[in-house]
Amino acid sequence: MPPPPGIAGAAFFFGASATMASVVSMRAAMEEAFCRAARVTFFGSTTPDDPDPAYWEMLVTSSDDRPLGLEVGQLLAVAKSFDAGQRKIRLETSGIRSQVVALMAAAIEPALFSEIYSDNAMNSFSYLLDTPVPYRMAADLFCLDLYKYFDIDRLATIASPVEIAIGKLAGPLPSAKTP
Repeated sequence: MPPPPGIAGAAFFFGASATMASVVSMRAAMEEAFCRAARVTFFGSTTPDDPDPAYWEMLVTSSDDRPLGLEVGQLLAVAKSFDAGQRKIRLETSGIRSQVVALMAAAIEPALFSEIYSDNAMNSFSYLLDTPVPYRMAADLFCLDLYKYFDIDRLATIASPVEIAIGKLAGPLPSAKTP
């Protein structure tokens, strides 16, 4: 569905916490923008959580697919289906997983996006290992060849001319509970 006439831009709020409530609360700050919330597979309520959400991502990986690739493909499909004409889409993400999905989508199709703003984000993939982030919390980001050839700054460069902005950085994770 295209933006209503006279609306200057388009914005997507993307990630596990992307809800229409987040769009409504942010809409006032985004003057003259047509807003949408988007969740792709393995985010928020789109993740089957029986018995553990990470099992589904591991199942996809075992079939020689990559959850990250599926997520990026879905985000690109949603962005393309949003008939914005000459207007580009502004993505706003929250969390390291949605940050990487958005950066990868912009690196593949930079002409679709004007800006990516990421909150609770990371400056480098080294955050995953230095923090450490448990595999089950971000299974889609554990693509070892991704680290070999790319980092956040390199993805941002490839996504040029999309403006990339990082708000608050992700902090340390709470201690994991052992069964």
